[in-house]
Amino acid sequence: MQQVRNDPLCKRIFRIVAAWEGVPQDTQEFTQGNSPAIRLTPTCGPDMWASNDAVTGWLYIDVDIQVPGRDAGDMFDAWWAIMRALYPPDSNARNAFQRDLQNAWKDGDGCIMGALTGLVEFSQPPADDAPEDQYQAAVGQLRVQMRHTLNV
Repeated sequence: MQQVRNDPLCKRIFRIVAAWEGVPQDTQEFTQGNSPAIRLTPTCGPDMWASNDAVTGWLYIDVDIQVPGRDAGDMFDAWWAIMRALYPPDSNARNAFQRDLQNAWKDGDGCIMGALTGLVEFSQPPADDAPEDQYQAAVGQLRVQMRHTLNV
């Protein structure tokens, strides 16, 4: 979430990047008056056993996008900006972000949780099948395959 929030292009494009991180920007209203804006909402998917001490599953992230106007290209540009934030052009930055995803959380007991590969999939492009007069509000989805290794 911070990767999108801190990306220079996303900072220029979006007035609000709400991401359920507990920062003041997360509480701003997601309205037409605040567009262009995005809201990232994580949701856990089902897990399954990968081995006797690890589970895997998907972390889904709904991406609500609001952009002014009715030009479909503006919505595509917003989605592209999110893609670019998650896959920055600089390979060192991209590799560091993927490593961060893979090592997202470790505790003192040996439990590890993070992305299996560090890759973010753009599983559902944003779509607004009924745009309002002066803005579009679409929902897309990202997903990351997660792993959780248990200390057994």
